[in-house]
Amino acid sequence: MLHIIHQYYTRDRMVKPKIINLILFFLAKECCFYLFWNLKRMNFTIDSWEFTGSFIYDLLLILPLVVVELVLFLLPLKYAFKTGKLSLSFGIILLFFILDYYLYLNLASPSSREPGIYFTLIGFALFFIFFYRVLVSKISQLIK
Repeated sequence: MLHIIHQYYTRDRMVKPKIINLILFFLAKECCFYLFWNLKRMNFTIDSWEFTGSFIYDLLLILPLVVVELVLFLLPLKYAFKTGKLSLSFGIILLFFILDYYLYLNLASPSSREPGIYFTLIGFALFFIFFYRVLVSKISQLIK
């Protein structure tokens, strides 16, 4: 089964993400987390949101962390997808999630670990969604 998936996704091209996909991943991760966290704190009601001031304020909170993540993690993740060594690729990706958790914990939420856990889980889910083809290609290489 994985062999069929591998043939479908790697037909006539090597599956590698572009830098724009990585940038969009970081932006989507931050936006999804802040949307989730705001909904969680307000008991899942959107009625009380004031989009004029709060949206700009939340955007100003999100962008610095995105910039820090891009500076620290963009090239290592690009290298993880580019390298042919599977253990190195998955090691870099695992290290990314660990460092991303501690980065968020120290920069954005030093008082509580709960947001960091949600941040990492949302990041993991979006990573799988954004880079599904690359991960399938890497896993199918392992089976060969």
